Amino acid sequence: MLLIQHQRVTYGFPSAITYNHPDAYAPYLGVLKVYEDLVRPVYFIMYLLHQSEINITTSPERCPHASSLLHTAIDQSVPDVFKYHHICQNDAKRFCFHDENYLCICQPSHYRTECFGHNIQLDHCDNCLSGGKCIQGDRNHHNDFICLCSSCQQGLRCEFSLQPFSFTLDSLLSGSKEVKVVYVSIALLIFTIGLFNNFFSFVTFKRPSPRKFGTGNYLLVVTCFNQVALLCLLLKFIEVTFGISTPVSCKIISFSLSAFTRSTYWLTSWITIDRLLIMFLPTSRTLKNPHLAIGISGGTSIILLLIHTHEMIYYTIIQDHSAGSSVCVINFKTSLLSTYNRISTLIHYVVPFFIQVICITLLIFQAARSRVKTMGARMTFGQVLKNQFQIQKELYITPIIIVLSALPQTILTFSLACTSLAHWQRHTLLGAYLLSYAPQAFGFILYVLPSTTYKKEFAKTSIGKSYFKLA
Repeated sequence: MLLIQHQRVTYGFPSAITYNHPDAYAPYLGVLKVYEDLVRPVYFIMYLLHQSEINITTSPERCPHASSLLHTAIDQSVPDVFKYHHICQNDAKRFCFHDENYLCICQPSHYRTECFGHNIQLDHCDNCLSGGKCIQGDRNHHNDFICLCSSCQQGLRCEFSLQPFSFTLDSLLSGSKEVKVVYVSIALLIFTIGLFNNFFSFVTFKRPSPRKFGTGNYLLVVTCFNQVALLCLLLKFIEVTFGISTPVSCKIISFSLSAFTRSTYWLTSWITIDRLLIMFLPTSRTLKNPHLAIGISGGTSIILLLIHTHEMIYYTIIQDHSAGSSVCVINFKTSLLSTYNRISTLIHYVVPFFIQVICITLLIFQAARSRVKTMGARMTFGQVLKNQFQIQKELYITPIIIVLSALPQTILTFSLACTSLAHWQRHTLLGAYLLSYAPQAFGFILYVLPSTTYKKEFAKTSIGKSYFKLA
């Protein structure tokens, strides 16, 4: 039975190994275990001596798996372990081999093999995330380990995913403290711009006239959600920059940032659907009920909170001992959860955009058809349609800005997926990430100023009167 007296772990092949053994004789056997992949390690015999002092330069002997050395012609009814002598007898150059239970060394005569039982789990640990393979070094030191990550994971504990739509601020915001503070300042600027825009929007949409219709109620909720999302964004940057994550703040901030940001995309889609249905069903009392919009907004929020529950469950913190801080990361136990998260994120970006474009196009076509019927033969359908596109063009502003602000991030996450990022690529991704929050920061410019009706409502507020007086 092999008894491990000393165990060390390193990245790559070490050029030299120094080990001070307390006993009179050095360990009898030196074994090198190399992980070329995450599945099966390769064994090498470094030396086989019984001396009090060892100072050698060696070319380790590779020890392949026994299954690759056994001939299929040998009787299959006999257990493999009883065939191991044949391996040495049939190959005079064979020095060693192994299986899941034994490490075997051929005797100099190659007539027999000597097999030692060994526990392949002795170098295993469970400190890695997202399916990374943990390799333990000194078993007396819990923090002496390395993680072997899959091609789309990185980090000391495989905590960061490089899959599309899986980049996080924690993985991107690396570098000096000064660089991180610059990004916090940018996030604070975005929050401040959003605060003014969303406050002006709020005082507009909370007035009685806009709230008589579903659209006004939707926009009131969107305005509130916009500012909550920007607050979560600022808190996330602060959390990452200063390494002050706690288990509670890590879960709540990340969860809220995702849920409130994507809620605004869906609520703007419901606005276009509401306008389209009123066009087709102008006499429906249900659609004209302003409380319906509040109910749908609440239901949408609850559904999105439930959809993002997995983030609340799987977000956790790990300690970065080199920096003396904690890092908020997401640890999906299975690839299925990781795939679900990526697909869900993509759906929240793409589907609301297509809903808005399709509904607005149908809305303009229906308005053009109605106008042609009332005008008779004075104008063709094409002329009326072109005129309607000119009149209703502000309806396209919001979905176009939403998709344009999210498009750079979408393109970059796919093009840079599963690649080691250079510094400029990290900064580019961070810039694209911040750009995606433009709709949340400029709500007043998107929803109020392009609309004649809402601009008049804003002008009736005390802030609006002061604004137009200065203008």
